[in-house]
Amino acid sequence: MKIMRTIYPTILLLAVVAASCRTASHQMQILKPADINLSSDIRQVGIINRSLPGKGQGFKNVLEGFVTGESIGADREGSQETLKGLASGLNNGPRFTAVVIEGVELPGTGTREWPPYLDWNQVDELCERFRLDALIALESFDSDTDIRKRSADVERVVDKKKVIVKEYYADLRMNVRSGWTIYKPADHQIVDRNAFNDEMRWSEHGDTPEQVMA
Repeated sequence: MKIMRTIYPTILLLAVVAASCRTASHQMQILKPADINLSSDIRQVGIINRSLPGKGQGFKNVLEGFVTGESIGADREGSQETLKGLASGLNNGPRFTAVVIEGVELPGTGTREWPPYLDWNQVDELCERFRLDALIALESFDSDTDIRKRSADVERVVDKKKVIVKEYYADLRMNVRSGWTIYKPADHQIVDRNAFNDEMRWSEHGDTPEQVMA
């Protein structure tokens, strides 16, 4: 009986807690701590592409495209999509208003190498023109593509008979490196300079090499 008297209050307590959980429902929006901390006075930010080479300096990128199999202009298109992705991510949150700055030429290295920091006169002019609290510059961008192909003889059943056919395989790996610098004009501060690497992989097989690549 002593055991029963101990169990009953426990069961009653669990029943009350369970009932209260069923009748109360609340939704909360919680901000995840950022990897890079920005001061509270930064709300309007501009994002600009400084990763592309200047005029007449793109030969190295063209040569790299032939060596790695990348399409010419892939880094240009990829870097622009990266700017849009960052702006979309910032604008989806409650704190920042982000705009992609276009039509301003700020040539970079066109490779994974960092360029020198922007001159503060340029930063001040851009932030004043677009009414920004900070300027986020994509200052290095590079994508490498590697395709590995192979084939193998496999056994299949065709018209109820076992036959040996050749099957083709391809593995595609893409590595993207983006380097960012955050400039704060108010006190001429480099808030952060960091590089990020992303890698994606795809695998496919088919009856012909053309089918696999498609």
